[in-house]
Parts: sequence; structure tokens; C-alpha cells
Amino acid sequence: MRITLAASAGSVALLAALTACAAPGDEPKPTPHEEKASPDKEQAQDEPDRLELGQSWPWKDDDGNEGTASVLSYKQPYSGIEPPDESLGMQEKAVWARVDVKVCIDKSEGENSVSQDPWSLAFADGSQAEITGLSGGDFPKPEYPIMDKVVRAGRCARGGIMFPVPADQRPVRVEYAPEGLAYPTEWRIPKR
Repeated sequence: MRITLAASAGSVALLAALTACAAPGDEPKPTPHEEKASPDKEQAQDEPDRLELGQSWPWKDDDGNEGTASVLSYKQPYSGIEPPDESLGMQEKAVWARVDVKVCIDKSEGENSVSQDPWSLAFADGSQAEITGLSGGDFPKPEYPIMDKVVRAGRCARGGIMFPVPADQRPVRVEYAPEGLAYPTEWRIPKR
């Protein structure tokens, strides 16, 4: 699935009108209530807004497919199953976290498939928790598809994705980065 974001015709026309009015080398002067953007603010404006858990993000890809993606819930620690161990590269005190996600296909011009691959957790220090590729066993059901699963128009795929995380750390966001997206779409994970 290739995702693109398209500008509206109105915003393109407005941008063209604004750039046509400025002479080369002219820099507009800010009004008293405007603030000139610093490099830090410009960088923050380029980053996508974070959604809240439960909010849907509408997407559209290059092939004419459309749908929504949602993070419905986050739970850490997820108890009742064996904790992650060193075989997953985790420290001694690791726990499982479960993210419940849902992707719907509203319009399909071709084949659409979903998997756990585009999903990850991000921590405040910049580190990431990636999918493990594990499923079944004691993991809670339903599980989100691990391998590519075709979803037809008018249908959704929903389930949990398990991530091993350090017991003393909590991620700050869930990231969704399907192929073709310049930046990952992000959902904010609330503090405990």
C-alpha cells in the first residue's frame, strides 16, 4: 500500500497567488501578532500532528485506494503471559505491551494487504520497539495479521500487536509507516 497526501486545489491556488505577489528578494514583514518561525518551529511544523488513541487517520494511496487506520488502545504491562526474555534482546526486567489497531479499506482499485510491519513504538529518548514476528501461543486474541493479509473494500482488519518493552520505560507514541508515507502517522500514548 503506497500512501500519499494530496494538497487541495484551494491551497495550491492560494500558494500560487501569494508567491505571485512577492517580488524577488522581498521578505514579508510580520504583523505585531505574528512571530517569525525559528528553525525549531519550522521543523516542528513539518512533523505530523499526533492523534489521540481512538482517532482514525484517513489515508489515500497512489493506486486510488482509500481507508482509515486507528490505534484503539495501548496496555502496558500485559500480564498473564510469559515475559519477554533475552532471546528477544531484552533486559532482565521486560514486559509485554499490547497495541490494538484497526485498518479499514473504504475504496479499492487494486489489492490491499495489511500486516504488523508498518507498526512500531517510539520512546522519548529516540529508541524504538519493533514487532517480534511472534504470534499464537498465549498471546491474547484477536491478533493483527503478521504476514500480508488481503483486505477487500468495505472491510477492516483489527487485532493486537505485542511489543517487548523495558519494564521501567513507557513509549510516548505508536507509529504507523506504510510504504510511501514521508513521515509516520503517530498516536500519542497517554502517561500511566
